[in-house]
Amino acid sequence: MNRMKMSIALVALSVGRLLQAQTSDLPTAPKPAQLASAKTVFISNNTIGSAEGSEFLYTHLYNAIQKLHRFDIVLTPQDADLILEYSISDVVGQNNPGHVHALRILDPRTRIVLWSINEYEPGANRQSSIEKNLLDAHNHLAADLQKVTSPTK
Repeated sequence: MNRMKMSIALVALSVGRLLQAQTSDLPTAPKPAQLASAKTVFISNNTIGSAEGSEFLYTHLYNAIQKLHRFDIVLTPQDADLILEYSISDVVGQNNPGHVHALRILDPRTRIVLWSINEYEPGANRQSSIEKNLLDAHNHLAADLQKVTSPTK
């Protein structure tokens, strides 16, 4: 089942980028109002693995979001305008091993997913490349979050 989810995620990433070029002449669809009006976020760490690895991933993402200067990061979901649920999944395959980093944006009151963002992190063998790819994926997630939550004109 996990492989199926990963395949769907990779297809969605590919199709999304392909369609972006083809739909540039369409008017932008409205996004949920909470995305643009949010001032505070709670980051939920839904990673699986060792406590040390999970904290490492969370810390990297936390710092990337903090650098946006867009949100105040709060320590309880009750104090947040949005919940950012972070998870990571392995991509299994011979041609493109790596990870997909996912950020689901939820309404804290209803727990409805308002938006989802995924970034692919290619696999690497050297520790320096692994860390660079991870940092790049988190910076891309934060940049995508900035775009999604910016008020539309």
